[in-house]
Amino acid sequence: MENVAYHTARKLIKLYFDIFHDWEVIGQENIPKEGKIIIMSNHISGYDPPLIGAAVKRPVHFMAKEELFSNIFLRLIMKIAGAFPVRRGRPDRKAIKKAIRLLENGDIVGIFPEGTRHQEGKPGKAKAGAVMLPLMTKSPILPIGIKTVNNKSKKRVVIGKPFSLSNYYNHKLTRKERNQAGEFIMKRISELLDN
Repeated sequence: MENVAYHTARKLIKLYFDIFHDWEVIGQENIPKEGKIIIMSNHISGYDPPLIGAAVKRPVHFMAKEELFSNIFLRLIMKIAGAFPVRRGRPDRKAIKKAIRLLENGDIVGIFPEGTRHQEGKPGKAKAGAVMLPLMTKSPILPIGIKTVNNKSKKRVVIGKPFSLSNYYNHKLTRKERNQAGEFIMKRISELLDN
């Protein structure tokens, strides 16, 4: 039943973007048809989650800031969208366990590794939690770059090829290695913004 609600909502969101926004998606062939994957994208506006949801045909379960779930109406929308709350600024074991369960089930989890919105063209650093989840679950990462083009009138969603952090598997990371892994993630996302 939840999948029916999700796909119905996705079609309506896609229709909204088709009618009211000039947008395009590049690289849909890079989305795995099945299996666990973590989507990681830059975050430039509130449009980003629905844009990704409209661009990716499989359900995407976004980790979303818990403040969005305080409003009953928003909480209902978040539930239909498959999102789940995460506390910002400190480790949230409940959210991490939920993400791990989804990935073990072969689902897609969506994360904005910067943790919050950043001005377009000035990406931030990946948060430690965004680095640790793909390492703990050995999940591939699907990078997505979101940008505006044509004097800000058009939105472009660029989906890259999946990659992994396998060089960092099976050992405890030093802070330097964790930072390097985060930089690698953001580099793969930033490369898509040149398209």
